[in-house]
Amino acid sequence: LLNEFYSRVEYTNLKFNSISGEGSGSDKGRIYIVYGKPIDIEYRISNDGNYQEIWVYRNERFIFINRYGYYECYNC
Repeated sequence: LLNEFYSRVEYTNLKFNSISGEGSGSDKGRIYIVYGKPIDIEYRISNDGNYQEIWVYRNERFIFINRYGYYECYNC
């Protein structure tokens, strides 16, 4: 279990790293560490023109909104 945790932290630091900090500290990184890889990812444009990325899990859906070039979790 500990190996899986550190593997997810390492992955998020590589995949979601940004100028604002390490990927494991981002909204996407924190969700990925806790829930793992999403079952599905949906992409939408909201009514106000923001890009949305929706991560679908078995019993959860997380909506990330792209504002100012990085994604923030809307319903975390």
